[in-house]
Amino acid sequence: MPEAGETKKSMITDQECKRSEITQDFAGRLESRARADIHQFIEPQRLETVQISQKIPEDFLNSFCYFHGLFLRRSGDYLVRKVEEEGEEYILISVAVLLEYKKDGTEDLDKNFGKDEPVRIMDHAVRRVKKGVSIEHEHVFACLKDLLIFYMFNPKKLSLNIKLRRGCGTRVFQFRERQIIRIKTLHSGNFGEVFLADVWSFGMIGQKAAVKALKKDSPKLREQSESFVEEARLMLTLKHEHVIAMYGWMLDVQPFMIVMEYMEGGSLETYLLKSSEEPNIQQLLKFGLEAAEGLTYLHEMGIIHRNVSARNCLLTADHKLKLCNFGLAVAGPVYYMMKGEILPTRYLSPETLAIFLFLHASDTFAFGNLLYELFSNGQMPYENLTSAEARQKILEGEMNDLEETCAPPALRQFIQDNLWAYEMKTRSRMNEVVVFLKKTYRAFKKETEETASKDEPRLPKKGKLRRRTPANRQEIMEELFPIMEESANNE
Repeated sequence: MPEAGETKKSMITDQECKRSEITQDFAGRLESRARADIHQFIEPQRLETVQISQKIPEDFLNSFCYFHGLFLRRSGDYLVRKVEEEGEEYILISVAVLLEYKKDGTEDLDKNFGKDEPVRIMDHAVRRVKKGVSIEHEHVFACLKDLLIFYMFNPKKLSLNIKLRRGCGTRVFQFRERQIIRIKTLHSGNFGEVFLADVWSFGMIGQKAAVKALKKDSPKLREQSESFVEEARLMLTLKHEHVIAMYGWMLDVQPFMIVMEYMEGGSLETYLLKSSEEPNIQQLLKFGLEAAEGLTYLHEMGIIHRNVSARNCLLTADHKLKLCNFGLAVAGPVYYMMKGEILPTRYLSPETLAIFLFLHASDTFAFGNLLYELFSNGQMPYENLTSAEARQKILEGEMNDLEETCAPPALRQFIQDNLWAYEMKTRSRMNEVVVFLKKTYRAFKKETEETASKDEPRLPKKGKLRRRTPANRQEIMEELFPIMEESANNE
């Protein structure tokens, strides 16, 4: 009979062989997968994965400037990235390979000529083998560093003729996890959180920022990660004084993070709930105007926000308003829901609740609810109704009572006729809303100044009282299914 030591050694060898076979099978599937995506965005997560050598040191990857997930634009561009699947981490080398195409003489007219090429992305999984690491059978290296050096500088690679010409380094908006130092949690939800942090990066030494991050233990981490990346990409294109600024992202490892400007004034909802019973009408009109200007900009950029409300407006220390939270935002003039989504039912327009359609006009309807919140001390739309009851009221065309708010009479009429119009085609465009609010703000400001000069105090109408804490998420968000007649509460 074999000795105990030999039996144990044999079992370990069998396990390693089996593990190696599985790894090579995954790697083969990955390499044989055909890709024809032009200028593909490299996300730090893919479906196919392969086990890497545990000998690859984390300190090397973290210091390697081409280790991240960004864009590959020309043949020979490459980067190293880490993917995570079911709690296991893997390493991929992504290389841009030139596609065959015929030049027609118009390339010189392209402003990006010489910068962009028609390429597809080839992913090469780093395998763990007996003697080290490899991305092919012909060459094995002691470590990842030696592997990369070989494919950068060795011109004779007959078995795998890949060319690592240009490493794609990180950009100014690409942060490392070590550059983001947590200070305190600002808000926490089911799938993510927002925390205050110090950012130590080029041009941002010690600058405070608000960081939105996914929770690593989220049951839908992969799905949430994909949405998170889309939100980050959209935010990166936005630049407006009344839209929250995004400094960059951290997509190298889980949990993903979006780094944004820190708004010391907190949310507009909290401000309204803590305000006095005799609100400053002029200040509220200014908030409404700034929100309208921010939303107008989004519509000009071809974006539907889909979640316009007081809780998604933030204030600076000097009370300047900026729109935030683009988790539901979509690009394009029209969006039709094809699957169930968790949405703020009581803020939605009739067409959204009836046929699951979103347009810029749907944002306009929701903006009417934002104005209602402004001039009612932060009261939610349909405050005393359930989401199902509020949904029925909206479909029947029964809106909130503006007479109970402290909004100026002209504004009440404008909201009723131009923002809450049942037919979406009759609602005003947001640039028209901006014009009206500017006129209303200036007229009220002038009237206030004239009244003050006569030493006649002008007391604004008191807003309707409500509870003094922000609404719970379950009171607002509801899961809607396009294939169902009724919606189900998201517990």
